[in-house]
Amino acid sequence: MMFRALLLSALICLGGPKPGDEPTDPFAETREEVQRTIVEQLEPDLPTNLLIGEVSVPATFVPGEDDEVRAKWRRVPKEGNAFALVELERNGLVQRRAFVRIKLVAVHEVLVAQRELAEGDVISEGDIALEPRIGDDGIALSPVSLVGSTVLEDVEFGQLMNAANLELPPPVARGSSVKVVVRVGGARIESHGRLEVTARPGEQVRVRVRATRKVVKGLLVNAKTVEMESEGA
Repeated sequence: MMFRALLLSALICLGGPKPGDEPTDPFAETREEVQRTIVEQLEPDLPTNLLIGEVSVPATFVPGEDDEVRAKWRRVPKEGNAFALVELERNGLVQRRAFVRIKLVAVHEVLVAQRELAEGDVISEGDIALEPRIGDDGIALSPVSLVGSTVLEDVEFGQLMNAANLELPPPVARGSSVKVVVRVGGARIESHGRLEVTARPGEQVRVRVRATRKVVKGLLVNAKTVEMESEGA
């Protein structure tokens, strides 16, 4: 939750006044407070992979001294532009209503360097990890599957890892035969199947188990093995 709160604060402040700017809107502070109130009321109902990136409050939508701001989603929020109904209430009565545009941005878990890495370094356990980030520049492969991969260029601590700076394992074609490993407690059960999608080691995949013809989900840990955390094969 702390990470989400920091991102929310940073995103909302992106459009704020810069140091030294002269205020041109006498209601700017009031409108900023309205934005924050709207975010506080809408954010608890957001899916965990979405954040509020921008709140566009109409210039004329200024609450009075005794007005209370009430905000609620009109539809299930999705990435992109969404709208919320915002009402100004006074003594339990609605004084004004407005539809406010909300820009929603997606948060993805992507690979991030956990220390400085130099060109030619070989990835060891703990060198990279999945962390939540905004944007689409990263990749979401399992860090374990990349142990032994080569760093292609110098990387700073906290930098996103992708095909530009890290050697990635080649994709495994759809239809390839794989071993399906199911772990139930301390037991290990193995079966065989075929990939339903083309994927790189480290990605979540669907695989059709040969014996049951059932399609299950798991992690492609290498070109020949899919692992599942619980029974299902």
